[in-house]
Amino acid sequence: MIATQLAKCLPEPWRTRLLFRLGVAATPMMRYAGLRLVALSDDSVTLSIALSRRTRSPFNGMFFGAIATGADAAAGLFAMKFMPETGHRVVPLVRAASSEYFKKLTGTAHFSCAQGREIYAACEQALSTGERQDVDVEVIVTVPSQLREQPVARITHRMSIRKLR
Repeated sequence: MIATQLAKCLPEPWRTRLLFRLGVAATPMMRYAGLRLVALSDDSVTLSIALSRRTRSPFNGMFFGAIATGADAAAGLFAMKFMPETGHRVVPLVRAASSEYFKKLTGTAHFSCAQGREIYAACEQALSTGERQDVDVEVIVTVPSQLREQPVARITHRMSIRKLR
C-alpha cells in the first residue's frame, strides 16, 4: 500500500516501471523467468523473456511455462495498471486460454498485446455495473533477434474482470 502511495508522487514513466517491478517481485514465476518491460503505451504493451538456463527446455526452445507466464503478464498488465490510476480495485482472471505455435522460440521472446483501451473499457464497465466482464485478449509472441516481427506464437486468453468487493 505504501508503494502505491509513493508511486502516485512519481511521473508517469517511473510510476509504471515501479509498479511493474513490484508486481514481478511479488510473483515468483515472473521473477524466476526474468520478465522485462520493453514498451508500454495507453493501448499496447511489450514484455520480454530471455532464453536462458532457467527458461530453456532440453530441446533448446523455451519452456511452455515461461511462454504462458509472459502471455499472462502481457494480458493482465492493463487491468493491473488500471487500479492505481483510478483508485478502484478489479480482479482479472484468465478463464480460458488457447495457443497456436508457428515456430520454435529459440531466442529472447517479446510478448505484445495491443488491446489496452478495450481492457480499460471492460474494467470501467465492471465497476459501473458490478458484473463480471469477459474480454478476449490476444498476445502475439515474436523473436525479434532472429525473425524480426514475424509471429512465432499467438496466445488468446478469455479474461474475466470483476470489481473487488
